[in-house]
Amino acid sequence: MMNYDFERIIASFNLTPHFYKITSLKHGLINDSFLLTHDTGLKSYVLQKINKKVFKAPEKLMYNIKIVQTVLVENKGYLPDEFKILNFLNVREGFNFYCDNNGDFWRIAEYIPNFQIGNQYHNIDYKKLGNILGTFLSVLNINKLEVNETIPQFHRLDIVFSNFKKQIEKENTRLSNSKDIVNKLIKYEYLIDEYKEIVSGNYLKKYIVHNDPKLSNFLFDENFHPTSLIDWDTIMPGYIYSDYADALRSILTEEQLSQNNSDLKLKYFEDFTTGFWDSLRDFIEPNHKMHLLNFTFFIVYEQSLRFFTDYLMGDIYYITKNKDENLFRAKSQLKILEFLTQNKIKIYDFIESELI
Repeated sequence: MMNYDFERIIASFNLTPHFYKITSLKHGLINDSFLLTHDTGLKSYVLQKINKKVFKAPEKLMYNIKIVQTVLVENKGYLPDEFKILNFLNVREGFNFYCDNNGDFWRIAEYIPNFQIGNQYHNIDYKKLGNILGTFLSVLNINKLEVNETIPQFHRLDIVFSNFKKQIEKENTRLSNSKDIVNKLIKYEYLIDEYKEIVSGNYLKKYIVHNDPKLSNFLFDENFHPTSLIDWDTIMPGYIYSDYADALRSILTEEQLSQNNSDLKLKYFEDFTTGFWDSLRDFIEPNHKMHLLNFTFFIVYEQSLRFFTDYLMGDIYYITKNKDENLFRAKSQLKILEFLTQNKIKIYDFIESELI
């Protein structure tokens, strides 16, 4: 564990440091996270150091989180009874973050228990998952919130592709060992033009969205029912279709890593899409519903590019456990793109006929 002044950090949030055992949490890809467990069994907390390489203005990020927390609490009646809202603590000065002597930003939230799913993704109620995400987004957009952009140009597929192109033009040992991945990524370059055509028309309305609702950002109970959506760092204006696509991408990824069953993938897609549509149909114009499919292609391609570009750059963005982890992640996303391509007609037909 790094040499942080945990005692001062924890005390700044009006907690008594010596009562807490500190355990590093390894599940996040961006921020450093630690579990604070009280030695008498009282309430536990999650302590996080915000990654300043990714989030250049942590104060603005935490301002967003304060607004989101307030809106969700004020409108809790619209959320399912079992939905748990993140509760971030304030320091003595009233801010919901602490800045240490090194200029690092820290925050503490109450710990929400999460049942460890392991590889039992087939037990998740994906219709309920889609409904939770859609309801979360609808509550965020009850009032017109003014929030900061925490990562400029996020989900800009054209910019992500441009960064990828820059990296493959450089001399790189890792590049020489992965030419096959480069060729596969280039094969999907046509998606860039499709993306530009859709977003450049300015007819798609932007809402306040999560921007990173992957499966690991949902918490579950022992019955595999989703109970919360966490990791609010990327909540800012964006497209509802992107949130749908990113959640679906992660669902298909986990199935890809476990059983790789195409029929199951389609079943999960249908269930998740139905739940999402039922809770958010008022935000999606009927003639725009096919963008659910379009953005799924865009987001999966974007993520494959991001993972591979970070691999070429030496894993500076995503936390990795070994030198090839980002390469493996990119390959996994490419397999999802292949699945989407092979089943595009079936997916199109379902959206066209069932989402009414």
